[in-house]
Amino acid sequence: MNLLEIQSYTNDFNKLQQDIENLNFEIKELLLQKADKEERNRNQFQKRLLEIKKIEENIKSKMDNKYFKFIKHYDFLDAKEKNITLYNMEINEELGCLTRRVNTEQEISPNEIQFSNDKKTLHYFFKNSDISNAIYYSFYRVAGNGLPIVPKHIYIRYKEHMDNLYEPYFRYYNRNNKKSFVTTVLFEPKKINEVIFEFEHPINTENASCKLLSRSYSDNNKVDILIENPYKIKTFNITKKSSEVIPLIFQYTEDGFTFKDITFSKELEGIIPLEKNRAFTLRILSDNDKLIAKKEKTIEFEEKFSKEIHTGFGIYQLPLGEKISFETIEIIFPTSSVEKIKNDLGENHKIVEKFLNEKEQIYFLLKNFLKTNSENKRNEKLKYVDNINILQSDNDLANFFFDKNTNTLCTSSFFDKYPFFIKYQHQKENEDFSQNYFTNILFEFSLKG
Repeated sequence: MNLLEIQSYTNDFNKLQQDIENLNFEIKELLLQKADKEERNRNQFQKRLLEIKKIEENIKSKMDNKYFKFIKHYDFLDAKEKNITLYNMEINEELGCLTRRVNTEQEISPNEIQFSNDKKTLHYFFKNSDISNAIYYSFYRVAGNGLPIVPKHIYIRYKEHMDNLYEPYFRYYNRNNKKSFVTTVLFEPKKINEVIFEFEHPINTENASCKLLSRSYSDNNKVDILIENPYKIKTFNITKKSSEVIPLIFQYTEDGFTFKDITFSKELEGIIPLEKNRAFTLRILSDNDKLIAKKEKTIEFEEKFSKEIHTGFGIYQLPLGEKISFETIEIIFPTSSVEKIKNDLGENHKIVEKFLNEKEQIYFLLKNFLKTNSENKRNEKLKYVDNINILQSDNDLANFFFDKNTNTLCTSSFFDKYPFFIKYQHQKENEDFSQNYFTNILFEFSLKG
């Protein structure tokens, strides 16, 4: 085969390889187009499915409602609603809800404000320890003639916690009903250290505003609502949507004196059976004595030095009142103490390896040498064991015993000569807030009959 034939075959091969690459590229393009079309069709299908579902729900609602002569919906967007008598309750038109009446309100201004270079993130720091249970804010864009802008995320930091203010708090309040550009959000009382706002676009930091509110609510809260009954209906269905950290009691009366409780199912539906088919009064009370709020519990890490908590021969007193987790206790010996132990043991220094475990030049007491007080059969004798060389005949004398009832750690008294550290976790209950800082929230309820 001469050189020209070889060149011809080479050219044909290169051309074929190029054709294959071109075809592969076309195939990839076609696959991408196919995937795009499938995604577009899928989105269109989902969109159409949602439209059909909405139509079905609308039809179902109308079909359900056609059997009712009386339908009344209360959404608390209008404080001038007729036939409503408030007793230490108030209608919050801005949020569209019924709450306990605000007794006092104190504004809490931030101590420090920081914003990112792109002006899309703002940090408000609050260094005091005031209780807050509401927040109001307003922001405007830099571009677009300074139009109002809503943050995409709001985070609140308190103690070791970080919460997203949109969930669970803000989801109920997205129907802001007032003409002002100031937004208000209610939440359960906390001592907030920081509020973080994140935006899609840069904001005007000169015109930004954020303050916390500390609201105390009044007691003896109830509302009476006169329900007309023009169709002389004897049975009404009632449904509600609420946030009841303080329970709401629903009652009704036909004579103005005798009130009967309304029981709601898990689906928040109840029945009002009337003896007389005429107008009646619906009463809603705030059961302030049954605050459902729970104390928040946090896990804290502690480390104590043995010399600072030494109270007797081989006895170390950890803080009383702390709920210490036995499983998290670690006994750690510094290098100097371990060297001293080895020197005192002399030729028998390898005994150390039986009760201490070395990790990166840090010595930990082995877990099987840490026991509960119930396993301690000779507590009264440990104070007399003051020579570490006794470990040559009895390794068990290297045991540490923890008494969870008294938060006491005890061991052989010879360990007093070799200082060590005690690390542990304990559960701490945060302070409880007065029920005056809480409010139940009724967003809406409906009557059908």
